[in-house]
Amino acid sequence: MQKVFRLLLAVGIFVVMAVYGALLAYGADFYATSDVWVRSGPGVEFGIISGYARADMVDVVEKVNDWWYKVRIGGATGYVSALFVHEPQEVSTAGAVLKKVNTSYLNVRAGSSTDWLVVGMLRKGEEVYVLETYSNGWVKATGYGFTAYVNGRYLD
Repeated sequence: MQKVFRLLLAVGIFVVMAVYGALLAYGADFYATSDVWVRSGPGVEFGIISGYARADMVDVVEKVNDWWYKVRIGGATGYVSALFVHEPQEVSTAGAVLKKVNTSYLNVRAGSSTDWLVVGMLRKGEEVYVLETYSNGWVKATGYGFTAYVNGRYLD
């Protein structure tokens, strides 16, 4: 009986530590890459309960699926689209060129053309580091916690 109890206790401690470790993997190290609504459930059909502005820190509780994060905001729990919330990435800007957005707003995309999803937005005057330039005029850029793609003609 004592062996069974010890085994159950060990399994219980392991499960608690695994869940606690998974929760620690998330937290306030995520940022909104664009203004984004916080919804009452994981889908656009759910009501809006709050929102984040671009570059706000987001307190992620868990990853619900590939498209949604569960978050804490102002004492409440809600959901935000994973398209607009990212972990900051450690990216070397050595050799990169700092450029400013020269248009009212500039869509930030998941790939180097308008065929890719919009994952964020930059406003006029905001700065990003250009990491790579492509033959189609698009650039790979980093700033505000993301690394993604923008049309280079809108950067000075």
